[in-house]
Amino acid sequence: MTAKALIVLAAMCGCFDASRVSAQTVPFIDTEDATLSEVDVGDGTVHPIVTVDVRNGDYARGAYDDDDAGLGRVPVHLSIGGAAVLTRRADGQGALFLVGQSSNGFHAARADERSRPRSWYESNTIVAFAWRPVDGLSTAAAYAIKASPNGVANTTHEASLTILYTGDNAVGFLAPRFAATKRTKGEGASTRSPASPPPLR
Repeated sequence: MTAKALIVLAAMCGCFDASRVSAQTVPFIDTEDATLSEVDVGDGTVHPIVTVDVRNGDYARGAYDDDDAGLGRVPVHLSIGGAAVLTRRADGQGALFLVGQSSNGFHAARADERSRPRSWYESNTIVAFAWRPVDGLSTAAAYAIKASPNGVANTTHEASLTILYTGDNAVGFLAPRFAATKRTKGEGASTRSPASPPPLR
């Protein structure tokens, strides 16, 4: 069960135009699997974005993470980030973007969550440069740091290349996306101690 609310806070940076709420789209990147999506925003250059995600299961890179999550400890994810238009094409549409967000997970703490704040079990931060050479095609190079404030998982670093296609045809309607990720630091990138906690995904 997943429910997500997406709020674009363009008014915070003085770039909200009530007559053109969806004047443009900006690419936005997910901290879990580094995939891109498109977010409708108003005119302007800087676009803060906040998401709230309530779920009793967690998927990352196609794997089910929270298989012991139950209705008594439903994780809540709060993400704060945004996109800035760095350069524009001749038609005025954004071509190069700086995109990033911090996604933080909270739930009722388990007994094995050792340190405070025990309910803050996940903090993932990702930054990317996204490029949109033509309408409907976006690609990005991203770097993510995934940490566990309450100490149940090791900190890991990941570098990703990701592509999103939303062209004006049948394939674009399906919005196919692809991400290739390499763990640059943390479990999987170096030898780990048998006593180490599992990586945060």
